[in-house]
Amino acid sequence: MVGRHLSVESFSGSVLFPRFSASATRAGGRHPNLEWDFPFPNFNFNVSHHGDYVGIASESVCLVGLDIFSLVVPQQETALEFIKNFSSYFTVLEWKKIVNAGISDEILAEFCRYWCLKEAYVKATGAGLGFGLHRLEFHHTNWTNISVCIDGVESREWRFCLFELDKKHWASIAKGHPRKAVESYQRALTNVDIEDEKYWNRLCLPDPGFIPRAVEQLLPL
Repeated sequence: MVGRHLSVESFSGSVLFPRFSASATRAGGRHPNLEWDFPFPNFNFNVSHHGDYVGIASESVCLVGLDIFSLVVPQQETALEFIKNFSSYFTVLEWKKIVNAGISDEILAEFCRYWCLKEAYVKATGAGLGFGLHRLEFHHTNWTNISVCIDGVESREWRFCLFELDKKHWASIAKGHPRKAVESYQRALTNVDIEDEKYWNRLCLPDPGFIPRAVEQLLPL
């Protein structure tokens, strides 16, 4: 029930609320979208949940991917010992920035930022778990003006936004051109070859951010 209400809310942008339970229908492939008689042919949405939050982001023109990440380190391990389990998912440059970020909390925060950006990209394209996260390298200026290199080549067709929800939760949203979706996902979109001007105008719009919602606000009385 909550999942259906999330889908309705997604028409107005992005929604975030404390975790309860949620589900999203999928129209085939790995990425959810709506098979409706709908005036926005590329309408798609992405749901993510981790820790204390569930969120949804939607787009009428671009691909969209959302990832929420909460990191809890097992008590028997240090921050560095724990994140070393994931070192193969990062490039040499990213890993250097993570381990040299400062004290343990700063190292974990840096790890979370890079991780949820990578996950948001994969979710937006519909590539799924088979995509090697090490193929992505993110660059930024104090975590603004975030860009990505894919297999060593900078891609200018993506926009990324990063949010610190609280001290334990991070979220990122990735937006990209529909032609960057995997082939199976492209078949679910009506307008893959969208005009460049329309695409760039949409991509460059200010991100509205999340709209906080309690679960009770989404449920009918």
